[in-house]
Amino acid sequence: MTVFEIKEESAQLTTLVSSSEDKMVRVDFLMTKKSPENQNIVKEKFVGLAVQNVESNKALKEEIKQLQEKLEALGQRRDERKEKKILVEQKKERWKKRIRLPIKRPITTEIYKILIEESNKLSYAKSYRGVRLRTALALLFVTGIRISELLPLKMGQVQTLFTEQSIRINITKKGFSNYKAFLTKEGGKIMLERLLDFEFLWRFKNENSHIFTQENLDKPLEREAFTTLINKFIKASTRKIGDNLNLSSHSFRIGFIPKLWQDPNDIELVRQAISY
Repeated sequence: MTVFEIKEESAQLTTLVSSSEDKMVRVDFLMTKKSPENQNIVKEKFVGLAVQNVESNKALKEEIKQLQEKLEALGQRRDERKEKKILVEQKKERWKKRIRLPIKRPITTEIYKILIEESNKLSYAKSYRGVRLRTALALLFVTGIRISELLPLKMGQVQTLFTEQSIRINITKKGFSNYKAFLTKEGGKIMLERLLDFEFLWRFKNENSHIFTQENLDKPLEREAFTTLINKFIKASTRKIGDNLNLSSHSFRIGFIPKLWQDPNDIELVRQAISY
């Protein structure tokens, strides 16, 4: 075979290898040719195909990996949404089945008067215990303070209700900050009605003495015990009005807020009062 014929055949073989026919068939065809030129062409094309396949496989694997990661992320978000939906449904179900407590009623002026009348009927009405009870009822009604803020009060603090129509209160809810409560017109009248009780307490105490203590002692009563005492008294005293009033010591505070608004008609005063 001449050099010219070899070159021509090589050119034909090269065209054949690069064509769009089945490459493996072309590789087999070329391998049957014994000439070194054919062998070199086959090797070059076969290596090229192998490299392309490897690169294609790497790209395909990377693409598959990215798709898997996206699918996992989508699945995770789907599971999170599903779990959140279940939690929302469970919360709604618990809310439907919740125990509905009776609405707490405010202690009105009429109810306060009933409490004072009932306190005057007690066997110990004229003793220190009776005076202490009436004083507590009055202070809770005219100031709207909590039991935990009532018990630490001292004689000097309460005295300013008569002299200045106001009182300094240590607020326990916000870390013993100081708050000044002012009497409404009705509150001023109620405190004047309790003036004799307050003067009675002066026989046992001085300006720095706590008011709500055991007789002849100066340590304030325990909050839980005094709250229980007040609540039992309120329930027993208002039973004739109705059994479903749901009144407690906190009802004084509930009734105090609207009265505070009705008297001075000052929204800022009300806001300050209910914020502590």
